[in-house]
Amino acid sequence: MNEKFPKTVSTSSRAFNYFKEVWRETFPDDQNKTLSRMEQRKQSAKMQKEYEENAEHIENLQEQIPEWKRGAIAVTEQEAVEEKPGLFKRLSGKLTSTKTA
Repeated sequence: MNEKFPKTVSTSSRAFNYFKEVWRETFPDDQNKTLSRMEQRKQSAKMQKEYEENAEHIENLQEQIPEWKRGAIAVTEQEAVEEKPGLFKRLSGKLTSTKTA
């Protein structure tokens, strides 16, 4: 079914997962909470281990980059964006300008 109707399967699985989340929030279960916390801790420990293993690799990559390339990227502040008046503000401005004239 996944091969014939991939959009249907992805949509229904998202809807089902959303329903499961709502059900868990509505009817909490202490045992499931404990299990989910354990799973989260295992995942965070796994990610930390992967980060520690890759930290040396990242440092080696950074050492291979020449000095002139390291300082080549400059961070600049973002310019302030001016907000354009919306439709209602423009119309209200036109109405008030015609009333005073």
